[in-house]
Amino acid sequence: MKLKYSLTLTALVASLISCSEKHEPAAAMEEQVTKQSELVYDNVPTSEQIKQATDALSNYLLKKAPEGAIEIAEVRKTAKVGDEVIFNGKAIGSFRIFPKDRSAMLLGDPNVLTSCDLIPGDMCLRPWDVCCDDLDDINNTILTIQFLDNEGNLIKTSPKGLNSLTELSEVTVIGTVAGGSNEKNMLINATGIFVKN
Repeated sequence: MKLKYSLTLTALVASLISCSEKHEPAAAMEEQVTKQSELVYDNVPTSEQIKQATDALSNYLLKKAPEGAIEIAEVRKTAKVGDEVIFNGKAIGSFRIFPKDRSAMLLGDPNVLTSCDLIPGDMCLRPWDVCCDDLDDINNTILTIQFLDNEGNLIKTSPKGLNSLTELSEVTVIGTVAGGSNEKNMLINATGIFVKN
């Protein structure tokens, strides 16, 4: 299947912030939080996001979690292009999980990665980031899923809002490993998604 649009993990995680860069003195951090308040924890989908995602992607939504799901770390180790996979994941990994106006998102393996919201005292502006984890762990346990239309093109609507899907959501996904995926970069063409929370 030829894809007109393709999002890769490399492009989505290019904006990872290292812990050494983000852990500033308290006063400086407080000022930064104030300046960027519109970005802080503003991960609740708007009513418009929910409507757009539901209208465009409702056929992908599963009513119950499929059986036989494995973890992303295992998918990254064993799956090859064309393989059907069923896996669990969490919307974590970078400062931007959902690209604007594209039906794709990052998923990470919460059994390996620790998002900032789970680190006591962490003041990260984006609690879904995993910038304190080892870079090799990040590269080996994050992937990108995308939702395609009948012509094989990326649907031009963010999945954010679909059944309350947002940053930090846990999901189970059914899909196929897309062409162009490799050991550094895995892309999944989703065929179904179950949102756990």
